[in-house]
Amino acid sequence: MVKRRRNGFMIGVFVTVFATLAAMGAVRIALEGPPATARSIRIGLLIARTGPLSVADRNVENAQRLAIQEINDNGGVLNRPLEPVIVDTNSDSATAFAGAQRLLARDKVPALFGCATSGCRKSLRPLVEAADAVLVYPYPTEGMEESPNILALGSAPNQQIIPVIKWSMDTFGRRIFFVGSDGVNARIAAELTRLQITALRGQLVGEDYITSDTQDFGAVTARIQAGQPDVIFNFATGTINGPLMTALRAAGIRPTHTPVMSFALAEDDIRAIGPQLMAGDYVAQSYFGSIATAASQNFKESLRQDHGYDVPVTAAMEAAYIGIHLWARAVQDAQSVAWKDVRPVLGGLSINAPGGVISVDPVTFYAWKTVRIGVIADDGQIDISWESGRPVRPVPFPGLQSTDAWQRAVDLLYTAWGGQWEPPRADPRTSQ
Repeated sequence: MVKRRRNGFMIGVFVTVFATLAAMGAVRIALEGPPATARSIRIGLLIARTGPLSVADRNVENAQRLAIQEINDNGGVLNRPLEPVIVDTNSDSATAFAGAQRLLARDKVPALFGCATSGCRKSLRPLVEAADAVLVYPYPTEGMEESPNILALGSAPNQQIIPVIKWSMDTFGRRIFFVGSDGVNARIAAELTRLQITALRGQLVGEDYITSDTQDFGAVTARIQAGQPDVIFNFATGTINGPLMTALRAAGIRPTHTPVMSFALAEDDIRAIGPQLMAGDYVAQSYFGSIATAASQNFKESLRQDHGYDVPVTAAMEAAYIGIHLWARAVQDAQSVAWKDVRPVLGGLSINAPGGVISVDPVTFYAWKTVRIGVIADDGQIDISWESGRPVRPVPFPGLQSTDAWQRAVDLLYTAWGGQWEPPRADPRTSQ
C-alpha cells in the first residue's frame, strides 16, 4: 500500500514537473516564436539563370543570396530566417509572369526581387498591385512609370541617360547614333535622347534596334558609318552585345575615333565578351567594381569568399544586394511583412551601399543614386571618368515633355505590340 502511494506520489511529481516545463516552454515559444526552421519567411527571386540575360542575372542572384545569408546570420527578420524561392525566367517575360503568379498565389511570398528587363517589370506590375505585394527591381529604368508596389533601385533616366548625353556631347561631339535591344527601355530611351539632344542643339544621326536573334549586323554598321557619329549610344542588353561589338570592330569602328557609350553593360558582360574588344569604350552606371570605399571592398570580398576570387561586381548586383537589405530592415521596423505596413516605413530609408549612400525616395519609390561614367580598361575593370559627387534625386518623368505625353508614348508601344510590353518575336518556323 505504501509502495503504491509512493509510486502515485512520484507519478504526480513527474506530471507536475512536466506540466510546469511544458508551460514554461509554451511561454518561451509565445515570446520568442517557434524554431526559426519552422517559420521561415519565403521571398521570390525572379532570375534569368538561362537565356541571353543569364550572364548578368546569375551574378545578381549571387548578390541576393549574399544579402539573405548576412541577414540570416544576424538573426533573420522578425526572428525568422529568409528563405529564397527561385524562378528561372529563362530571360522571358511570359515565363517570369507565370513564375510570379505561382510565387504570389502558391508560395504566398510578400515580396519579389528581380526581373531583368523593363518589359518584364511592366508585365508584372498589375500582378503585384493586385496582390498588394512588392517587386524590387535592380536594373536601370527608362522611367515614365510610378507604382506603389514597385521599388526601383536601378538608375532613373535623370540619373543615367540625361547627364550622360550632356557629358558625351561636351567630351566627344554633338553627333550621336543610337542602337538598342528592341523593347520598351530602348524605345523610350531613344525618345528621351532625341529630345535632350535637340534641346542641347546636337543631332541624333540615326537609330537602330536589334534583338537577341539578330545575326547580320551589316546594315547596322553601314548606317553608323553613314551617320558619322561622334559617339554611339548602346542600349543593347545581354549576350547580343558580343556580336554587336565584334561587328563594330570588323567595320573599323573603334573607340579612338567613335567610342561606344553603353547603358546596360557591366563588368560581367565585358568579361564574357572579352575586355580587349571593348577597351577604351565607356559605360554609364551608378556603381563600378573599381570603387575603393570600405563598403565596396567588403562587398567584393564577401562575394569572392562565396563565389570565387575573380567574380565581377556590378551595379545591378549592388542594387539587388541592398534591395533585400532595405526590405528586411523595413519589415523589421514595421514588425510585419504586409506591404501596406512595410511601404510607409521603407519610404525615406537610407543605406550605406557599396557605391555610397542610397535612399528610397518616399514619393516616387525610386532611389537617390550617384551618377557615374567610366572607361573600360584592358583588364575589364571600369575606371571612373566622371561622377556626380553626391546622390541625385530620381525624376521618373523628365521635364522634356509632359507626364501625359510620356505616358502616351509608352501606351503607344503597348498597343503597337499587340497588348504586351515586348515586340512580337519572329517565328523561327516561318521566319516572320
